[in-house]
Amino acid sequence: MNKLITLLLLLGFQCLEAQVTYSQLIKAGDKAARIGNHYAALNYYKDALAKEDSDQDLWYKYGNSALDQYAYNEAAEVFTYLLDTLKTDRFDDLSYKIANINAVKGDYETAKRYYTLYLAEYEDEDDKLTRLARKGVESAEWAMAQDSTDLYKVIHLDGKVNSPYSEHSPVYQNDNLEFVSMKFKNGEGEDQERYFSKILKSSEGVSEEMENIATYNDDGLLTSDPSYTEDGSLMFYTICQYDRGDKINCDIYYRKQIGDSYREGVKIESINSEDYTSTHPAVAEVDGKRILVFASDQPGGAGGMDLWYSEFNTNLDFSKAFNLKSVNTEADEISPHIYNKDNELYFSSNGRVGFGGFDIFKSKGSGSMFFEEPENMGRSVNSSYNDIHFSISQDDKHRYFASNRKGSMFLETKFETCCYDIYELKKKECQIELETLVFDAVTKEPLENADIVIIDKETEEAVYENTLENTNKDVITLDCEKNYTVQISREGYKDGFLDLNYAEDNFDLDGTQDQQEIYLEPAKLSLRILTYEDGTALDLYGVTIEITEIESGETQTKTRNEGNTFNFAIDSERNYKLTATKEGYQIYEESFKTDREPLIKKIYLKKTPIEQKIATLQGVLPIQLFFDNDQPYPKSMRTTSDVRYTETYVNYYNKKDRFATNYGGLFGGDDRIAAKQESDNFFEGSVKVGNEKIDLFLTTLDEVLLAGREVNLYFRGYASPVSVDEYNFNLGKRRVETLINEIYRHRNGALRPYIEKGQLILTERSFGESTAPSDVSDDINNPRKSIFSPQASKERRVEIEEIDVSRDNLNN
Repeated sequence: MNKLITLLLLLGFQCLEAQVTYSQLIKAGDKAARIGNHYAALNYYKDALAKEDSDQDLWYKYGNSALDQYAYNEAAEVFTYLLDTLKTDRFDDLSYKIANINAVKGDYETAKRYYTLYLAEYEDEDDKLTRLARKGVESAEWAMAQDSTDLYKVIHLDGKVNSPYSEHSPVYQNDNLEFVSMKFKNGEGEDQERYFSKILKSSEGVSEEMENIATYNDDGLLTSDPSYTEDGSLMFYTICQYDRGDKINCDIYYRKQIGDSYREGVKIESINSEDYTSTHPAVAEVDGKRILVFASDQPGGAGGMDLWYSEFNTNLDFSKAFNLKSVNTEADEISPHIYNKDNELYFSSNGRVGFGGFDIFKSKGSGSMFFEEPENMGRSVNSSYNDIHFSISQDDKHRYFASNRKGSMFLETKFETCCYDIYELKKKECQIELETLVFDAVTKEPLENADIVIIDKETEEAVYENTLENTNKDVITLDCEKNYTVQISREGYKDGFLDLNYAEDNFDLDGTQDQQEIYLEPAKLSLRILTYEDGTALDLYGVTIEITEIESGETQTKTRNEGNTFNFAIDSERNYKLTATKEGYQIYEESFKTDREPLIKKIYLKKTPIEQKIATLQGVLPIQLFFDNDQPYPKSMRTTSDVRYTETYVNYYNKKDRFATNYGGLFGGDDRIAAKQESDNFFEGSVKVGNEKIDLFLTTLDEVLLAGREVNLYFRGYASPVSVDEYNFNLGKRRVETLINEIYRHRNGALRPYIEKGQLILTERSFGESTAPSDVSDDINNPRKSIFSPQASKERRVEIEEIDVSRDNLNN
């Protein structure tokens, strides 16, 4: 049992001189076995067998050492060789041990055969082995009969948590996984290397010692089993020390939280003793009391390791320990964990019918620390190997356990199940196919063209919407761990509702079909409402419609996220109020009487004034602002500018005729007239319009910022490809600076405060000629093409190309 508490002892052995004798090897092996150094014993016995292999006692010792080191295959071969090949009758427990090994390996048929063989030959020889063999037969038959349905997905955590040594005792605390690792080596004991455990924290893919508890991760001690009260105010843990070999003694400590750390540890004297081990603390909160549950081999229990508990008060006075009789067996119960939300106890036991080794069980508490008959967690959690230290976070989102099952990491192949790794449990998706059929409640005929909305009861959000066009049937796959409300609407009928409480049955429903027939009662009148955006007349989705009968106050509310059509069942000759709302739009209201108004209504929602202004900003983009050749600051490599754009615009626009004349000089006759007209059109339709747009844009931007919205402007600078790239890059930067200056100085600096407090963000993108079309001339010797042509002029610009506006009002 000590081996299971410490989880791993990687024990070395001292090499003897080359001329060592057969008897010396056996003597060394026996000595190593006595002090618990089974790894060394295994190697000494193996070397002795290489010299002489006729001694059955030596084979038996070798097999036991292999078994003690979890080298199951090697142990099974040795015991089978003794029993089936040598047919020895010197060892009564060979068939029992072979059965146990096969049970651990999951070969239940072979395990049952050897358990039965043991009972047939030695049933009256040893009462305890007889009871265990009978339980072995029962467990093998039970395991073979278990349903193979996997309720959970088991995930082996990667090397950032697990190592070839042992990791165990996982607990999710403060948004991190805490666990214990046995990979710390510190000095040597008698004839053996020793490894020690520390508590680590896994955060953002890195495992490290926890700073706030590093003072008790002492070298030379086995520190393990972190556990916390639900509010985190107390931490419990175990400190163990080696005695001889793999014999250890463990004591339970607690620490009180102070800030982000914990005070010095305090040993709980009432439950610890040098004469026995106390370990694996867990906190239960039962009937307003705090109770510490733990594992111990202290006297007075059912046998082996038992679960015990001690009550404690706010002064941290702990009562004597009481045996948790409702769950203990004559074998071992270890690693308790309490899920307080459901008052459930989780623990591991090798004394109950199960899959082999330690299995994880859960038991429902019924008050006064009495727990109902434990339930095996099943094949989707437990393996035929040892599964221990199950834990579940108090928000039910994280489940972990430790196991030495195949797939865990190891140092040597023959010890492939030597060591424990940490595994995570994820609930498998549970799905059910819902088939809904809609009928007229009076005629019992199928009713087509109904609207169906399915709402998650917990979140109250619609998870599905559909219109059953020309059919009365709808099929959808749902999560059967959730509960739903189904709402059916149809013009001329009262709404129908279904309550689907799948979560109570969850996995019993997985993969099944649920067929539901819904019968809608005809309504006296039906009201259809269609929603549109005012100004564009486009279908408007995401609107919430509320219809209230004024006299009774009865209200119907519907939201369509994927449609603009609403159907309501209403009474005739009643006064109603209709309200339509959508974020970013003005509230629409009207009152009507059902015997006077048409029962199909088209309503148009206007954007709020601020949303209209935002739409104006977005509608004028992109804004292109054009520059004279090499302006501002010609023949300069500077990247900054002191002038604002409107200042450069005036000088540039005044050169309109000069540009037309120079560009027209490239052509003759009618082509010259057309070229001049092309140049004039560029100045009037692009240069002048850009300047007019920027003033309107900045004025509207001021109003949007005043309303408390956060704005991000994206702009980009360009240059015609006359000069080299570095020059053009700097020129583009200067031109962007003129735009920034324009923004800063607009209306005497009205926008500057928004920039300084981060409400208006100016974001520059790339510069230079890299985006200029390939046909734009870069011939500096032909300025009519490379400078005065509209094609080249269009590349000398700054663009405001994009705007992002938040929907949050910063003034609220």
